[in-house]
Amino acid sequence: MIYLDTSVIARNYWPEGLRKASQQLLGTETELGLSQLVEVEFFSALSRRVRMREISQERARQIAIEFQAELDGDFYTRIP
Repeated sequence: MIYLDTSVIARNYWPEGLRKASQQLLGTETELGLSQLVEVEFFSALSRRVRMREISQERARQIAIEFQAELDGDFYTRIP
């Protein structure tokens, strides 16, 4: 298992300079772990992107739905 912090996870949901490298890393691992703190930080970062007008509210909703679906679908392993 590899532990993922917010910066790695966030790059998979919106374009950033290292998105491709992040996706390659995630593609090589069989078990991806994250904490509840990462979940909170992710949604906070998403809200900040909306406030800074880097993404629209509609795009933020789509990203939130995608992330939540992956959480609910056990794509990530939650580490207490």
